[in-house]
Amino acid sequence: MSRKPLVSVVVLTHGEGPYVADTVRSVLATDYVPLEIIVVDNEASEKTKCLIQTLPTNIRVVETGKNLGFAGGNNKGIEVATGEIVVLLNDDTRVEPEWISAFVEQFQMRPNAGICGGLLLSWDGASIQHAGGIVLPNGLTWHVGQGEPFHRQYPGIRETEYVTGAVFAIHRKVLDRIGLLESSYFPLYFEEVEYCRLARKVGFEVLYVPKAIVYHRVMETSGQFSQKYFCRYHVNRLRFLLRNYTVGEMIRAAVHELKWILSGKNRDQYAPLLKAYLKTLLSLLSILQGRRRLKRIRGCRTAQN
Repeated sequence: MSRKPLVSVVVLTHGEGPYVADTVRSVLATDYVPLEIIVVDNEASEKTKCLIQTLPTNIRVVETGKNLGFAGGNNKGIEVATGEIVVLLNDDTRVEPEWISAFVEQFQMRPNAGICGGLLLSWDGASIQHAGGIVLPNGLTWHVGQGEPFHRQYPGIRETEYVTGAVFAIHRKVLDRIGLLESSYFPLYFEEVEYCRLARKVGFEVLYVPKAIVYHRVMETSGQFSQKYFCRYHVNRLRFLLRNYTVGEMIRAAVHELKWILSGKNRDQYAPLLKAYLKTLLSLLSILQGRRRLKRIRGCRTAQN
């Protein structure tokens, strides 16, 4: 590796974040310098604030004052980050020592590399949570390898449609070109999917980097897939479609959506899906207004020319 750029790691925590200090200490144990660590207190609980106070004094802490959601909270960290590369990292993770070096290597080797994501494993390392992301025609997302026992599969670096926001490395040139994450995806879901789509539209590569291994505490069971989760997921999925898809893509999405519903394989999602449709109708005007910014970004396609 040649010149070593400064890397800023942004760790966002909200509410009860009992593992945030452990996550930061894991980052401190990595083999890479120079490194800047920023913890964003996104309306953390008093207990979590106390944990943050136990961190070394060279850790920068940013307080949002209220819950800004995943995108809004991370944006506060990005705004103060000074690194050439900014990495967003969930507050319930631990990292392998060489994870940042793996990202930096790809950014330096591939001039068009704009966003990199790692291999996300369960906390015990036994199963895969994410090895790159797939977006289906109606916006449904899928993590490559999700739930598979981990046997060192998916070893190759490859381009992918999106990478999970749990470990999300962005080169400064992408931030300068596209700007911050879209905060209307409140509280979370699909902000990273849109950001990766925009980056790819203007000529950047989105890469899955398997040597950047991160262990994640959540998603280890299906218990998180509640009716509330599905409603939030589908509300932001529909927002993503309406903000980003062309007329032709929307027609294709509608056909795929109908087939998906009529398949009868996801009956547990019918009620939250209906709520999501109604919420989307009520927000339709503001969602469509949001397409203007995206058109301006797509209109200047000189990022890597």
